[in-house]
Amino acid sequence: MGDVLNPQLLFSLGMLGVGVRLYFKLYSAISIAGKDRTHMPSPKCSKNMERMNRMSDCVFCKIISKEIPSSVVYEDDRVLAFKDISPAAPVHVLIIPKQHISSVMDLNLEHVDLIGHIFLVGKKIARDLGVDSKGFRIVNNCGEDGGQTVGHIHFHLLGGRGLQWPPG
Repeated sequence: MGDVLNPQLLFSLGMLGVGVRLYFKLYSAISIAGKDRTHMPSPKCSKNMERMNRMSDCVFCKIISKEIPSSVVYEDDRVLAFKDISPAAPVHVLIIPKQHISSVMDLNLEHVDLIGHIFLVGKKIARDLGVDSKGFRIVNNCGEDGGQTVGHIHFHLLGGRGLQWPPG
């Protein structure tokens, strides 16, 4: 039973869009059937998952649900992209997943396809807004020292002027 849920299977489940909850239900069922209860999710883990899925107090989740207006430049079933209200460049768009994920530190194999999709959306937006030929930057800030100010993972697409390095 120990090799039933290996990393390759978890990656496959993530790529098929099967949620973490289904994984825990499946793993719990296997553990109970095998009488091995040591690998069941802890109450702390379940509580953190509930917190991550709760979106009512997140400003970006309110933008996704249209409770807060924004200047949308792209939207599909997985992501929303809109103009930043305090632009740091002539083109400054935020690309956010519709799934509430707090930060890079909360990513796992389930999110591989989503993050790839975000970068492909960034490429499309850059082309649509005319910054693809001269260049642009896609940035993610993680944590307080990294400059993350909203607890919902997001990516800044910046362009329309020369961007310096280091970013400061």
